Amino acid sequence: MELRDAIDRIFDEIGPLLEPDYVMASQNRTTWELRLSGETVVTTSLDDRAGMLTFVIVLGEIAEGHEASHHVEMLRFNMMVGKTDGAQLALDAEGKAVLLQRCRADRFDAQVLIAHMRDLAERARAWRNILAAAPTGPSQTQSFVPGTGSIQA
Repeated sequence: MELRDAIDRIFDEIGPLLEPDYVMASQNRTTWELRLSGETVVTTSLDDRAGMLTFVIVLGEIAEGHEASHHVEMLRFNMMVGKTDGAQLALDAEGKAVLLQRCRADRFDAQVLIAHMRDLAERARAWRNILAAAPTGPSQTQSFVPGTGSIQA
């Protein structure tokens, strides 16, 4: 069975288990979009050749007037890559913050993917709160405990 077919079947399986608001697959079945709760949309793309899944959640705008300090926090988080299971923060083309993670696709089954999606959603909620507000101390990243670490890159 091709990796794409296996991943597509896993996304079909998780719908009833994860109960997302919706699950949509691209025409070629290499990109899936799930709305987990209100504002949390996870876009997952399969790189068939590399055997990798990339998960992306748009976090939104950074608090006006605090962009520089939050960009520093994002960079600090990215330097903690060994503690974040490879999750990273970035800016999209519109300047919105995004949480992304790239993982080997062959590590997933339905239950592992569900745990991973929940972990990413938890991280996204925490970072949305951090980035939407004024900084509260010297470094919020040092005390930030990222998710449960279900999958490593």
